[in-house]
Amino acid sequence: MLGKFSNPLTGHSLLANAGVFAVTLDILAGLGLGMWFQVPFVSIKGVLPFLIHGIGLDGIFILADYLDRQPHDLATTEKIKGEMRHTGATVTMTTIADLVAFAVSTSASFPAISPSSERIEDFLMVVTFFVAKMTYDVRRIKSGRRDCLPCCLAPRTKDGEPALDEPITQTSSRVTKAWGKFLMLPETKIEATIISLVLIGAGIYGVTHVDEAFNRKT
Repeated sequence: MLGKFSNPLTGHSLLANAGVFAVTLDILAGLGLGMWFQVPFVSIKGVLPFLIHGIGLDGIFILADYLDRQPHDLATTEKIKGEMRHTGATVTMTTIADLVAFAVSTSASFPAISPSSERIEDFLMVVTFFVAKMTYDVRRIKSGRRDCLPCCLAPRTKDGEPALDEPITQTSSRVTKAWGKFLMLPETKIEATIISLVLIGAGIYGVTHVDEAFNRKT
């Protein structure tokens, strides 16, 4: 996906800016919702925008990456439907996993960052605002207009060269495919299972020896 940044047609720079803007909006919405419910605001929440931008852009990367993998001759509606059909579950599962982690953190007496509302807002913004912007981006590509300057047409390719919107095999796809084959080996499965059990046991042992002490008044 990053290799297509210089592509005048499918660079997705405007779409990327829309994604960052969507995450920024959900941060503001989450903070406003928390203030409405009179949730205490502590100074450590100053790192909240950086945290949410880090985890909030995950779903946007997934959606944008799959957008480039689809055949370029599909209709706009079919592309968006296929996009949500194949990546919607992944984005939803990552959101649920984050919410579970944040829910566990609320059990501590330390006023840690619990951006659950911001994460929910991020999910809603991704599946609504960002998907809508992605629809406009697909229409722009089909009309042959430049990425950063939609009012201008993208240059035509020379004879014999692939079309600018032709899906190409990404390096990440080749690496992921090779890694998947490696993980499917019987020996790898056994080793991965043993390592996972050891890490789980070490984590449980470490948690039982954690001494939590925090005084809000000091």
